[in-house]
Amino acid sequence: MSNTPFYFIIAITTLFATGCDDPSPTTQPFAPLAQAPAPAEPSSDPPTLTADPSDECSLADEATDAMRRAAAFYHEKVASHGGYVYYYATDLSRRWGEGEATADQIWVQPPGTPTVGLAYLKALEATGDVNYFYAARDAAQALVYGQLKSGGWTNCVDFDPQGRRTSLYCPNNGFKTLAFRRLL
Repeated sequence: MSNTPFYFIIAITTLFATGCDDPSPTTQPFAPLAQAPAPAEPSSDPPTLTADPSDECSLADEATDAMRRAAAFYHEKVASHGGYVYYYATDLSRRWGEGEATADQIWVQPPGTPTVGLAYLKALEATGDVNYFYAARDAAQALVYGQLKSGGWTNCVDFDPQGRRTSLYCPNNGFKTLAFRRLL
């Protein structure tokens, strides 16, 4: 088992320890997916080989917007209880980790929840957009929920109250430390 969940939770806790427990939004919240702009029509003009400095700004803006819309979709439509698995059917009807996962299961091992959470933190660092912070926080909360009484994690966290693993989780679903109570 990798230490990725531990490192991710330390990273998100460090944000709180440095006074980022109530970040001020630097941008508008993730745009609702229904309001996302339609992709531009492809141009029939051949691409130019010379760089226009004004194009660089618009390209960066387009890339940031695309990243923001992708993250909003992933956070709002793909996440389960704030966490993630490895693979998804294109219509999101099925999900897999090391096997088929239920709608209430997330995966701890990469490329699951900690990896996605770290990607959100990198996006926060690159853009300053607080929405990535909130998405990373949700991933951290999902991991804390599934922390075992022994202090570690299994490969999967099950949010189903009738699930086989839930009796192994920390009392109070892991939200007993001051740092994680502040996440709520």
